[in-house]
This record gives sequence, structure tokens and C-alpha cells, in this order.
Amino acid sequence: CTGLGAAAPFGFGPGRLRSGAREEDVNASTRLFVAVRLGDEVNAAIVPVAEGLRGKAGRFGMRCSWASVEGWHLTLKFLGQTEPERVEPLAAAIEAAAAGLGPCELEARGIGFMPGHGRPRIIHAQADGSGLARLASEVEAAAVACGFEPERRNFHGHMTIARVRRPGRWREFKEELGPTRTMHFGTSRISELAIYESRLGRGPARYDRIRAFELAG
Repeated sequence: CTGLGAAAPFGFGPGRLRSGAREEDVNASTRLFVAVRLGDEVNAAIVPVAEGLRGKAGRFGMRCSWASVEGWHLTLKFLGQTEPERVEPLAAAIEAAAAGLGPCELEARGIGFMPGHGRPRIIHAQADGSGLARLASEVEAAAVACGFEPERRNFHGHMTIARVRRPGRWREFKEELGPTRTMHFGTSRISELAIYESRLGRGPARYDRIRAFELAG
């Protein structure tokens, strides 16, 4: 492809992130994505809200898979199943893109849902910032230049807290959210992005950081 310019564990669900994975650990069934992590202080502010949501969801008959705080991340680009030989060119393209981008400030504010209307599939904390759209756009361009499928949907910055498996009385659940829809959780300075591998199987999903890139522009 062408080159282009610690919070306490929320430990009751999938999504633990383990950094420091070696590149040689990547195998033929690798499922990759590119993401950034919000700061520990922001995550710590979201934890009690997420715990409260879990209790409310249970009261309204919803069954959800709740992500561990250690696995919380904001996805910039989902890459899907990726052959080992594609990792190095992809990493080079993303590194080149990251070198031309400086750190950015991301604000986490409010609990939202995907889709925004009707039965929810995902409960998430919303995140936005002046540099986020460009960051996602540059990562998207780098991935597409390496032959990955372009994203057809508009980018929406969010950090998944739970996946809804059984909706239960979801309308009542939404009505009970009140001020958490607009609650300010804090601001994070994002100075790096990374390629992660998602390892699925029995028990919690695990996210291994394969490569990290400094936003050095």
C-alpha cells in the first residue's frame, strides 16, 4: 500500500485489553481494529455510571454483555480478519499518517445508544473533539490505501460500555437515564493510537495491542 502523510477494573464482562503483544503472535485468524484509549480519570468517572446502568438494565429485564474498563476503547477503524502479511504495510501507512497529526483533546460526555432510535444494540459513552474526525479520516484513508474495505457509515465517536443481548423493557430503561445522557465525564489528551487484535472465544474478549503510533505532528 502507499504511505500517507489506571482506573479500578470494571470487572464484570468482556473486553479486557492487554498491551505488549508481540507481532509474531498475530496469526491467520487475526481480527484487527485501530483505536485510541481515553485517560484513566475519564474512565474512572464513567465506571460508577456504568455500574448504575447495569443495575437498571437488570431491573428492566435486559441482558447485556458489559465490557471491562480495561478493554474500553474508541474505535477509529474496524479492519476485520487480516492476513499476517498485511499487518506490516498497514502499520507503515498508519505510522506515516500519525506522524503528520498532533495530539488532540477528546471530551467524553453523555450515555448514548446505537442505533440512536429504536431497539438499542450498544450502550456507549459518547466522545468528541476537534481533532477526532480528522484522526479517524486519516486512519480510514491509510487502511483503504492498503486494500481494506472503506467504511460506508458516518464516523461517530463512542466507547462501547455494553452490548445488548436481550432488549427487555428498553424503552423504560431509556426513559430512566435522566442526566446521564448529557453528563460530563472529562477530557483526555490523546497522544497515540494503536492497532489492536480482538481475541474472541470462551469467556471475555481480549484486546491485544499489536502496534502503537505516536501522534507526533
